[in-house]
Amino acid sequence: MDTQLSHPIGVELSLLLQDDPESFRSVGRNLLEISIRIGGFGLFDFNKPLGSDGLPHILPAEDIRLTTSTLKKLVALVPRKSTFTQWVEDLSFQKEIDTISMFKAWDAMTLVVEKKIPTNADIAKKLKEVAALRKLQGDQMSSRAHMKAASLVLRSKNQITSGDDAIKIKGIGPKIAVKIEEIIQTETLAILTQKSQTDIILENFTKMWGTSIAIARSWYDRGYRDIDDIRRAVDKDIITLTKLQKIGLQHYEDFITVMSRSEMEAIGEVVRACTDVTFHVTIVGSYRRGKDGSEDVDILVIGPKQSNTAFNIKKKLEEYDGCKIMIPSSGEHQIMGAIQLGALKCSSEGDSQPRWRRFDVFVAHESEMACRLLAHTGPANYNERMRDVAKKRGWMLNEKCLRNERGEIINVRTEAEVQRLLGFPIQEPQDRK
Repeated sequence: MDTQLSHPIGVELSLLLQDDPESFRSVGRNLLEISIRIGGFGLFDFNKPLGSDGLPHILPAEDIRLTTSTLKKLVALVPRKSTFTQWVEDLSFQKEIDTISMFKAWDAMTLVVEKKIPTNADIAKKLKEVAALRKLQGDQMSSRAHMKAASLVLRSKNQITSGDDAIKIKGIGPKIAVKIEEIIQTETLAILTQKSQTDIILENFTKMWGTSIAIARSWYDRGYRDIDDIRRAVDKDIITLTKLQKIGLQHYEDFITVMSRSEMEAIGEVVRACTDVTFHVTIVGSYRRGKDGSEDVDILVIGPKQSNTAFNIKKKLEEYDGCKIMIPSSGEHQIMGAIQLGALKCSSEGDSQPRWRRFDVFVAHESEMACRLLAHTGPANYNERMRDVAKKRGWMLNEKCLRNERGEIINVRTEAEVQRLLGFPIQEPQDRK
């Protein structure tokens, strides 16, 4: 610091305020800059002079009620800048208010905060990762609770800046609030960074197309530890795979690589070319929600009839010229396939050859369009909330229709009608959370 302080800092600041306001502002600014550089975990003890190193004594966070979360509240309250007095008052630093309430000249000073605070979307993403982990571990109740919390966080109109903020939201309990506080303070969760080796192995197994958690666990219990172990076991006829799993194993690396929107559009065009012109073909799922990419693509086919539609589409897909297509599973309403786009469209820039991609085609009657679009667009937690609201009214909502308390089908032509009838705001796919 330019000015040497020998008395307690509070006394020196008081003297400087009276005798040299410019130095007062300069010293105060330096103090604040030091506070931010050290990480904002404590503020200065105004009752002590500078230490032998020329730096002020720092009070621990618990003594002055300053924590990472309260510092980050500043960022939410005043996105980039705040006068020091506003900072103190907004964050309720009672000791600082008592010590410097007389120093009105602090109002002339500004503080730039560069600490990043996780957004609600960041928090929700981590909670969803925990939900996936808990599901993998067989804890369905915890998985659902974390998915619900993620949805509530995304829907919050206010930026969540602490666990205390989170627990005020109906539906978020104290255990998850603690996790949210951890995310805010560290931008991650120990439970995610310290995944057990078992969890990682099971997760890799379930990425194979057609492999459930139960199957993954059975493979683990038999001593298999990676995909190459499964390949060797299959080669030796030790384990038997379903059609989906065989294709999933053969193209494992391709299927776990995210495809671009342009690839999804190209696959949609292939399905459209194999569908009668009287049918409406829509790419749904994460694509319709505006996401940059996905590991698979869902396509909804809506038309005036359903009989033989899926069969006809499947037949044309298998005969389609210009790319390779495999259909390991199909029925009256769904086709599960894998496609290599070939010369039609390279899978992604830099690939020496096109990647194999997974796709699902869902076939439905035009009377089901509104509910089908909602169900297949997602996200899953949004659909669950809508169905829960319908259930509480004595109604029933599924991917086919909306029924009232008497079991009668309510005629709905658009997604907006379903949203309005259930009291939801009218939202476009990219805004649904």
